[in-house]
Amino acid sequence: MGTVPLLLDKSGTLCNRLVIMRRPRLKIIRQSACYHIVCRVTQGQLWLGLEEKTFLLELLPRVANYCGVEILTFCLMSNHFHLLVRVPEKSAADAALRPAHLIQRVQDLYGSEPADLLQSLFNGLNTGNTKLLWEEELALHLGRMHDLSIFMKLLKQRFTMWYNRRHDTKGTLWTERFKSVVIESRDEGSNPLHIVAAYIDLNPVRAGIVTAAVDYPFSGVGSAAVGNMESKQGLARITEPTSASSYQDLVDGISAADQSKSSALATFLQSRQAALVKGLVLGSATFVMEILSAMVDIRRGVRPQAYASGSTGGDLWVGQRFRK
Repeated sequence: MGTVPLLLDKSGTLCNRLVIMRRPRLKIIRQSACYHIVCRVTQGQLWLGLEEKTFLLELLPRVANYCGVEILTFCLMSNHFHLLVRVPEKSAADAALRPAHLIQRVQDLYGSEPADLLQSLFNGLNTGNTKLLWEEELALHLGRMHDLSIFMKLLKQRFTMWYNRRHDTKGTLWTERFKSVVIESRDEGSNPLHIVAAYIDLNPVRAGIVTAAVDYPFSGVGSAAVGNMESKQGLARITEPTSASSYQDLVDGISAADQSKSSALATFLQSRQAALVKGLVLGSATFVMEILSAMVDIRRGVRPQAYASGSTGGDLWVGQRFRK
């Protein structure tokens, strides 16, 4: 990463290179970025059973595809879920979206009626007020795409609507705003994406639900093992340009070591979960310090901490203690 991209605060004013949210969160907006997301059910209730996980598993790629967000891996538990996603740089992704692809995205998430409306407007761009109507619809949908917060808002809202209809309930299902950590993606050497993805896919192993990550169908590695194409594609993106087997080997190795408590990597994944869930940014010392050095207005409240080094996990640092 050369320079940290310029970001805006929640009021829309320039705030050097970050977004200051109500919770510790950065949103990178001038280049693509990867995030580890955690979202919990209200009061820790075990409301996500087999039926709920099955629907969420089906809904997740539909919302992600509509929003133009890549799901790298995930894990759906009974009272929370984890996602590892890559969000593209919005202006470039918006400009590159062709009308046919936009209409297909709308079709996949919202159904035939909105998609047919868009198609009819596009077919009649040279007649009457059709161009104006098309531009309004285009702006509406692009406003929902290529943005981390909007993606999560749509996912949570649509799942909650389904859940309330299914169970004849009312109100919100989620306890608070989701947590997110910016994760560095490297093409060479130890890749933080591998470490975070393994932490996510091994959730059901740590919880004692299964003994091997591939046996849990509501995770990226588990659903890929039973033929889920979206999950296979997501795991392939994690390992690009390296071999896809390297990530699977990492997961299998940690999973086996977890049983005997013999792996240093497994140990710090277990003991330093807060860094993966509550941190601000995770990556090399250079990557973390580039992010933190941009936080001019609140730098005094930010302290980088070593997460792992050497053979354990490579050069991994976490930015924590984020305060306004």
